Amino acid sequence: MLYDLLTALFATAGYCLMVNVPRRLWIPAAFGGVLSWGIYLLLRDRIDSVFYLLVLVSAACAAYSELFAKLAKAPATIFLIPGLIPLVPGGYVYYMMFSLVQNDAAGMQYY
Repeated sequence: MLYDLLTALFATAGYCLMVNVPRRLWIPAAFGGVLSWGIYLLLRDRIDSVFYLLVLVSAACAAYSELFAKLAKAPATIFLIPGLIPLVPGGYVYYMMFSLVQNDAAGMQYY
């Protein structure tokens, strides 16, 4: 789990660098990605539906973004968008589309 959180930290920090997040806000914005991915990892075995899991994690990320926007006196999107980057569903979308091409309706519905 520590490896996953460090990967989320560096991925989010890289995204912050790429989209020109102000330097003083890199750490809180990158920590938002770690927080959202950590919540995802903690709840993924307890919640069966990926949709409901991502809605819950996104709501927590939105609350974090609003809190740090107030503290940093900056727009909330500076924290929200990088915080959601680790949740981009790369693998699930790939396997869903692969199942669609293979005419596997059960696999498509699963992913």
